[in-house]
Amino acid sequence: MQRRGGRVVIALEDQPGSDDPTPAELADYAAALGETAADLARREPLPGRTTVLRELRAVPAPDAMAPLADTRLVELAASMAGGVAFSPRLKLFPLDLGLSRALRISRAAAGVRPESDIQLEHLLSRVRARFPGLAVLDETTYVELSEALAKAGCRWTGTPSDGASFRRPRKAAAVGWPCRPRC
Repeated sequence: MQRRGGRVVIALEDQPGSDDPTPAELADYAAALGETAADLARREPLPGRTTVLRELRAVPAPDAMAPLADTRLVELAASMAGGVAFSPRLKLFPLDLGLSRALRISRAAAGVRPESDIQLEHLLSRVRARFPGLAVLDETTYVELSEALAKAGCRWTGTPSDGASFRRPRKAAAVGWPCRPRC
């Protein structure tokens, strides 16, 4: 058991005399992955899967260590970073990500035509799927959601009591909704 950056790292020790990395080397590697993950999650815009994997793979691994699978690498890095999570697409994001930014990044409106609506539950399920564990989604009020959508250049029709739904503006460019958000 090793401690690195306020985290406890459990690394198994192999047989004496083997060429496998020591627990201290493994703990140092995990800590370095966490630092890189924290840096990636703070970037604007958030980096994509390719960048995440490239930069995590650039962290020098201990000698004689077998390379980790992509999912295990990203999971280890996120868990060592603290306040960072990863999506099913292996993208890193901060757990304190703002709702309006989460809506823009998830492109929640991408599949919604201007003449059609999407229900509140469906919109939030898209964001939850893109950002599992995102704290801001736990107790979002209608007012907070309306403000976040306004920042993203979108609007709501109806009220929560009558089944509010989201509608993308007809003229996206007129209200500043980019075709390909880069947040």
